[in-house]
Amino acid sequence: NDGAAGDGSCVCDAGWALNEPYRCKLQLEELGAEVLPLIPNRYSFAVSAGSTYIGDGGDDMYDYGNYIRTDKGGPFVYTSTVTSSTTMLGSADARYVTMMLDGLFIFATSSMQINSFEISGGLGADGSGSVSG
Repeated sequence: NDGAAGDGSCVCDAGWALNEPYRCKLQLEELGAEVLPLIPNRYSFAVSAGSTYIGDGGDDMYDYGNYIRTDKGGPFVYTSTVTSSTTMLGSADARYVTMMLDGLFIFATSSMQINSFEISGGLGADGSGSVSG
């Protein structure tokens, strides 16, 4: 698998080699301008490499949210490059990359052997928010 589905999509299947998070990152960087307009009601926010959360997210979207954990460990550090390896994904060979495009947060991994995946943290509404639809 060369990482491409032939239709411009990024294929993330379990058979990928260890360098596949990097290939997925490259594809998303190339296709970002095409992908972003397809996401309705996208909200832009900022994340710094080296962080483990989104602090505010702009207009109080989060109060320290988007912590990523598995049953093997966490929180994951937001990167902009592929990690060398991490046991937080259940395998000594596991690698991951996080990436942010305008309003889109991406987490890609390979060699994952986990039982659970969790995204947690506080929402910025502090109990005063509402939902519709």
